[in-house]
Amino acid sequence: MPNYLSPGVYVEEVQAASRPIEGVGTAVAAFVGLAQRGPANTPLMVTNWTQFVTTFGDFMEGSYLAHAVYGFFLNGGTTAYVVRIGADGAGRRADCPTRAAELHRTRARRRSASWRWRPGRLATTSLSKSVTRPSRARASSSWS
Repeated sequence: MPNYLSPGVYVEEVQAASRPIEGVGTAVAAFVGLAQRGPANTPLMVTNWTQFVTTFGDFMEGSYLAHAVYGFFLNGGTTAYVVRIGADGAGRRADCPTRAAELHRTRARRRSASWRWRPGRLATTSLSKSVTRPSRARASSSWS
């Protein structure tokens, strides 16, 4: 350490103990969803939209996987990993959105059926008390 014998401005260069953090590529995305075809439950690297359509198929009703991948490549994405779910691996078209919608409708019917009026239930309303609106007091003004 140097001796500072007089007041003033001193410049001292010190070696950095560690290097700065270097940037790494973060342009790799992963998508999981329903597709028309392709390997099931296996990540597959896709580098452009044409390769995705060839491997997994085009847009499919009830699934947003193709929309997400299309938007990724449209916005400049270069590499994506895609995992197709919803198939048993036999190569059949995934029909999970249809089954999920049917299950939702069935559950909704069961919930509403428990509260629905059935013959034998007595629904009563009490009209014995008359309901009146409270009167509003008019604000008097001293400006008149």
